[in-house]
Amino acid sequence: MNVLGIIPARGGSKGIPNKNLREINGKPLIFYTIERAIESELISHLILSSDSPSILNLCSQFKDLYLDKRPEALATDESNVSHTISYLIEKAEQENGIKYDYILLLQPTSPIRIPGEIDKALTELSNRKEFDSLISVCEMKDIHPARMYNIDSDQKMIALIPELETVRRQDLDAVYFRDGTFYITKRDVFMKEQKLMNHPVYAFERDSKYLLNLDEPRDLLIAGPLLKQYYI
Repeated sequence: MNVLGIIPARGGSKGIPNKNLREINGKPLIFYTIERAIESELISHLILSSDSPSILNLCSQFKDLYLDKRPEALATDESNVSHTISYLIEKAEQENGIKYDYILLLQPTSPIRIPGEIDKALTELSNRKEFDSLISVCEMKDIHPARMYNIDSDQKMIALIPELETVRRQDLDAVYFRDGTFYITKRDVFMKEQKLMNHPVYAFERDSKYLLNLDEPRDLLIAGPLLKQYYI
């Protein structure tokens, strides 16, 4: 199968300034995703798309990585990632003279991927033809909608799911969090729907110990120990 791997890496970040370039354990955050992607045997072409000259210059050392300078119109805070993906698909297919079967999106801000996991996810989706997309999820054992509330204007708590408010934790059905590590979809379906989540979606289950999303400064406190454990 022909697989286009895409690593989106905008330069701007409000939560953690320059987070894609932030060094964690002596390595820029974005390198963790690039290095795992390059290990894949199933990714046909790998593109890093960025509007940042600093990111593009830093990542130029990877010979198996194609660097794309993202147009300004696709690099604003309001830009839709689907528009960037469409642009990259059309550009890569024209330059490489092929049509892709699957599109794989790897977010640098969800950097923990164990060896071989990218190819495992691609293989599982390709073997399940009835599914149009695959998204990685992990079970949330300590955080459950049954323990979540809305708060009205008088600070009154309103249970999100009232009928589950008093159910014992061990009796609740499992719920899963979309962890942001893998987004894979069939190329033709994406070009038609212009979105990564195309139903039916295959749930690629991962252990919650791999969960790491870097969105706020506090996330950096746990990023170092976690990444050190899985990236020797």
